[in-house]
Amino acid sequence: MPITPFLRGQAFDPELVNAMGAAFSETCDALGLTKRSDPITTLVAEKIIELAERGLRTPTAIHRMAMTELESNSRLTTKMMVLPHNPAREATVRGFLKRFASDVFHPDELSVLEDALDDAWRRVECSKAPWSSAEYSDAGCTILAKYIIKQAKAGERDARWLADSAILYLSKQKLSRTPPDSAIDDAKLISVARRERIEGTPGETGSVRDQKEVFHPVVRSGSVVEMLDVLVRTAMQQTEGEARAAFYIADAEGAALHHVTGMPQAYAQHVDGFPIGPQSLACGLAAGTGRAIITRDVIEDPRWTPWLWLAKEFDYRACWSFPVGTSAGKILGTFAMYYKEPREATQRDLDLAATLTSAASLIIMNGPHPVVQ
Repeated sequence: MPITPFLRGQAFDPELVNAMGAAFSETCDALGLTKRSDPITTLVAEKIIELAERGLRTPTAIHRMAMTELESNSRLTTKMMVLPHNPAREATVRGFLKRFASDVFHPDELSVLEDALDDAWRRVECSKAPWSSAEYSDAGCTILAKYIIKQAKAGERDARWLADSAILYLSKQKLSRTPPDSAIDDAKLISVARRERIEGTPGETGSVRDQKEVFHPVVRSGSVVEMLDVLVRTAMQQTEGEARAAFYIADAEGAALHHVTGMPQAYAQHVDGFPIGPQSLACGLAAGTGRAIITRDVIEDPRWTPWLWLAKEFDYRACWSFPVGTSAGKILGTFAMYYKEPREATQRDLDLAATLTSAASLIIMNGPHPVVQ
């Protein structure tokens, strides 16, 4: 299948066009795509073009990265969550949500909710989830729409978060041609827990911790550890094996971090209980300040002096640390990337980390607490 019909006047040198074409054909074959009119084929073509614009030149590298970014995850939930978010693309289900909430929200608010639904449904289709088939698509889209409306009524207006959490909810529902209203009603308002405003919710009493125990876990298809491990592998694939990655979770007091997945057991033991605070370093500092800590070279950073032996033992020079938190500012944990050589983070690196930490936040909040390693 040629890629030239998708270029739309974009100028690439002939050698790169040939590489893009080979990668496009290989990726379509891998995904079982045979029709140019298939919307997923268009998404694949756009991804191939995007990767070429980002500097990839060989068919193998372009194909590998395309597969990673389009459907690398083994679990449906995280697969859809890390698919590219691009609300500027042509809408596929615009107007579907109006049948349920046309008179409830201001037109500007409704536009945000439609963006969320369209984003969520596009990623469901791209992931080839069972809900995207003709037999179940109307029910799947209805579940997404009603769930998004539920969250919006609780005050949520972040389109990306609405899409991500709706996907998490849909992926846990039993496949059915008719969406059960009870399933939507049973979905506790996760956005309320996310903002930790449960004490003020009508009909709810008790502490935040106590109330979270009655929430129906959104993540049931795998443990938090397993799902975070998918994100770790996604990070490694995105960097073509140049980086190692890991997630750490904060204890109940928010005073220390514990390794969840990504690094060897010996490393996890060395850093278990790593302190959180403004006087810490790496992940401890990221969690303590709520901002990314990019250490280009640990040898050049005085704060790393007591820990250089660890970096040397596990063979890394660059360490990037990112907080994983809620919109209310509560720190849930951190995400780290390690490189063998000194390295600054590019904008693409920062965007990747933002996507993965956003997904991790939802996974940690809505799933059972992981067993730290």
